[in-house]
Amino acid sequence: MPTGPRTPDGPGTVSGSSRGVRWRTLSVIVPDNPV
Repeated sequence: MPTGPRTPDGPGTVSGSSRGVRWRTLSVIVPDNPV
């Protein structure tokens, strides 16, 4: 699981910074389903 500079809390940045931000946002809004 490579960690990104924008989302060090999750593997969201593995596909790109944009996806990393989106993953982080989802993680904050829906912590029960961080997909």
